[in-house]
Amino acid sequence: MISLKARIGTLYTEDEALKVSGINPELFPDKVRHRTVLGLKDDKGNLVYPAFQFDESGAVAENISTIYDELLEGFNGEEWAVANWLAEPYDFDLSRTRIEVLRNPKDANRIILQAVRLHGILHEKKNQIRRTH
Repeated sequence: MISLKARIGTLYTEDEALKVSGINPELFPDKVRHRTVLGLKDDKGNLVYPAFQFDESGAVAENISTIYDELLEGFNGEEWAVANWLAEPYDFDLSRTRIEVLRNPKDANRIILQAVRLHGILHEKKNQIRRTH
């Protein structure tokens, strides 16, 4: 089985993410807070930034914030699980990851709908578990 970190791939420090993305350092914390840049806490409590969210030009997939909160709730607040889900191959086109599909404006709605469905399924499962306990 592939570990979450292995699937997610390269993780940047803040300095590396700033260099790759060209984002103004003063605006970067707000972008992380508003989930337009995905930041994850590592084992030491430091924020790291998955490289998969940046394209070749350094641009960030703009639609992450659209689905992030629903995914985070669906995955019980596990940010690493959200990043893993985004880094996995897209079910209907295994040659691209979900983040790659999300990056394409023509295809983004497919991932957004998939995230909404997943959130609903996970939310319903949590409710079923609560009802049985």
